[in-house]
Order: sequence, then C-alpha cells, then structure tokens
Amino acid sequence: MSSRIIKIDANQGSFDTTGSKSNVDIDIPGGIGNINLSESGVLVTVRPAYNITNDIAGSVGNAYVSYALQDNQDLSIYNTAALVRNVNFSSQNKGRIEDIRHVDILKNTLSVYQNDLAQVQAGSNKLATLEFGVQTSAQQTMEISKVSDIVSRAVDHDIFIPLKNILNIGKSDGFDTAAHANSRLHLEFNFDKLSASRPSSIVAATKIPGDSTTVHSGFASITLPAGAATASQTVFTSTNAYKNDSDSPWFVGQAVSLSSKNDTAGAAVVQSKIVKVEFTEARKVTLTLNPGSSDLVAEKTLSEITIVENPLTVSGQSVAIGKVQLVATLSDEPAPKQINYTTFISEEDTYPATTNCSRMYTVPPACKNVYIMFFGDATNNKMLSAGANLDSYRLTLDNRDLTPRPIKMGGMVHRDLIASVYSNNGEALKNIRETQIANEASFDPGTLNGSPNRMIAVPIPFKSTQSLLQVELVGSGNLSGHHIVYYEVQKQV
Repeated sequence: MSSRIIKIDANQGSFDTTGSKSNVDIDIPGGIGNINLSESGVLVTVRPAYNITNDIAGSVGNAYVSYALQDNQDLSIYNTAALVRNVNFSSQNKGRIEDIRHVDILKNTLSVYQNDLAQVQAGSNKLATLEFGVQTSAQQTMEISKVSDIVSRAVDHDIFIPLKNILNIGKSDGFDTAAHANSRLHLEFNFDKLSASRPSSIVAATKIPGDSTTVHSGFASITLPAGAATASQTVFTSTNAYKNDSDSPWFVGQAVSLSSKNDTAGAAVVQSKIVKVEFTEARKVTLTLNPGSSDLVAEKTLSEITIVENPLTVSGQSVAIGKVQLVATLSDEPAPKQINYTTFISEEDTYPATTNCSRMYTVPPACKNVYIMFFGDATNNKMLSAGANLDSYRLTLDNRDLTPRPIKMGGMVHRDLIASVYSNNGEALKNIRETQIANEASFDPGTLNGSPNRMIAVPIPFKSTQSLLQVELVGSGNLSGHHIVYYEVQKQV
C-alpha cells in the first residue's frame, strides 16, 4: 500500500499561552483522496525558554515543556492529546462527526491505564523526556552536547498528537474526502497551561546516582608549580568518578557558578559557562569554563572548588508556539463506504462537597462503557482525576446492582471492572498503578510513587434504548463536588 503525506496549516496565523489564542481550525479540502486517519495527526511546534539567575551570554538551557495539570505539579504527560481541551470534527456532507468535551481529563486519565512503564519512559514527540535511570535527562527541545566542545543549541520541538488519540474516528484507516466534501477539525488547546522547566538543578548537595556519599559539585584542588605564570584557572577535574556518561549532568553551554578558596582566602563566586566536557580514563569529568577562576599565583593552591548549576529565576519561563498543522497521510487504498466507531458523550455534574453523594444519569442508547472522572473541586477544572477522598462507590443500572456490594476504590473488584472495560474494547490494560509519575527526579525510582490519577469505569449491556444509571459515592472525607461522566457510544458515518 503506497501513501504520501501532506501538511495543512491551521487557519489561525499565531498562537500564544495567554489563553486568547488557543483555538485552532484546520480545513481539509474535499476530493483530495482517502486519508488514513490512524496515521495522521496534529503537529504543534514549540520552543520553551526559561530565565536563569546570573545567566551568562551565550549559555544554553536544558529546557522542556511542562504542563500544569494541577497547581505546583510537573507530571509526565503520557498522551499528548491531554493538550486539547475540546474537539469537534465535522464535514460538509455528513455534519457533525465527533464532538468531545474535556479531552484533556479523559485522555490523560485513560493514558495512566494504557501505558506500561516502558511506554512512560519513551520520549518521542512528548513534552518531556522521562528516564527512570537518569538523574538529568537531555531534553528533546534542545540539542544538548555532553561531548568535547560541540556546542549545544536550542531547536524547535515538534509535539505530535495522533488523531487516533484525540478522536475515536481517528482509528480508521480510511476517510473519503470526496464523499465528505470539505471537512473541518476544530481544536481548543490548553496552551495557557504550558510553561518551560528543566530537570532538577545541580546544587552543592546533589548526590551522584548510585553513590549516597559523593556529590556532583566537588572538584580537585589545583596547585601552580614554581615558575608558572600567574593565571586564571579554567580547567577543573571532578574528585569523583561516574560509572556511566549519562550520570554526568554537565553539558556544553551550561551556566554555572564557580566558587573556591585562593591560597586559603575566599575567592569571589564566578559566573561562568561550560565550553568543553571531557572524561578521564578514571571516569572523572573534566570541565573547561569561560571565564575561569580568580588569578592563581605560582606555588599557591586553588582549593575547595565547587561548581553548581545556576538556578531558575522565579518568573520568566515561557513557551513560544510557532505553528499548528495537520499532518495527513493519504492512502491509495479505496476508502470504506461507512466507518463504524465509538465516541464519548459527556455530562458534567456539580454537587455539595459532602462525604456522600447519590446521582441519577440517563445513559444514551448504543452505549458500551461508562467512565466517571473527578475534577479537583467544584470550581476548578483541574485535569488530574484523583478523587482523593473517594473511598467506595455503588452502581445501579435500571434498578439492578452491577455488583452485589459497594466497590472499594483501588480494590480488586474496582480493577476487575476497569479490566472488563478494556476487554470490552478489545484493548489491553497495561497499568493498574493508578498514579501519574512526575518529570522531576524527586520521586523514588525504586517505588515509582506518583500522584494518584484514577477513575470509575464499568461496561454496561449494549441496548438500543436508554438506561438509568444510579451512582452512589462514599468518601472518607468531603468529595470534590465536581465530576464528569463519559458514555462511550457506537456510531456510524
């Protein structure tokens, strides 16, 4: 099967993170052929930047795009569809094809169950690179060089969002643009939640991975021999060795602070940048800095040498959004006459923040699964479905209990129901940890602790008529008072 790729620019010419330029419309012309939606996606080109305290001209940062799902959290995003708030896909001849609200909480929550740990670590096209075994990962948004004097540089970063992750019809390998005529993809993005960050800074106390007693910041003393000319010192070798090159946090262009004692007297702290990185045979790192230390006199010693990474400023982190495009794969295969797919119909619900809640919902016809996800509270649309105080729940469909007793959150019956939903969809449930891991190296790689992110999900009998679903929630404390119910229904176009 042969195919070719075309790119269609968004109608809007500029985007920003203020919230005023976050809507994207992409028009797909009719008659351009059969589009393989399953291999197509939306491309968002970004460039993150941050401000550094005591920055040095020409320095380069190890930046990545962070996404504020909740306040003061920097969680790894497993599914880039979480960048989309709402989506609508329609065509001139068929009308509305798919319309999903709060794609962000839906896809982010589902991704916790759909990605095993190997997929969580995979960094391709994501916002940040997360490697459990690496303390400071080199990010995709920069060309970070840890070799010799090859210069690091900032580059544009393409975030690819597969259509099959945003829309269920996106799983189809055929979309006949002749039959649909002109089509429009409308996306409302959460660009206002984007910012720039970097892996944890290397400070004086930061330990080398695998060694609880040694630090990155320690460098060997330098003594000038007799007769040597007075000079500034620019080359420094670490006192400790690295088992692996990837354990070294140092890279060319990095802004650092150099402190030392010059002949026992405290020398001024020098703001510098790394211009060369080398490893000795003993696996120690040698850094060349510009500028170097204060001038050292012959037969004198530069001691207590400490090199640390300059910290971020409190403000000034930003993400520039260059362009948004649809990357469409055109297939030479004939398009199907009809496309069968599922979509998500949703309704939000708010209620008093009490310890008990009982709600009744009308399930639409042709529904196969029901999902309930929890916002942070009744007033804020926080995209992490934690349901922190939810202890147990009970589900009743058309006055018949789906389970004979209340279901404990995190218990075996709870997980069995979620597994049944994935089985009902012909998909694999890959992760039942119900936590989302942070980008920062602050979590324990041994336990892989993260932030709770969980849902209620249950398969229901497929009917051509409506059903009544009663949901009873019991909390160990006050419930959030705000959740959203998704009905996964069958459609044909």
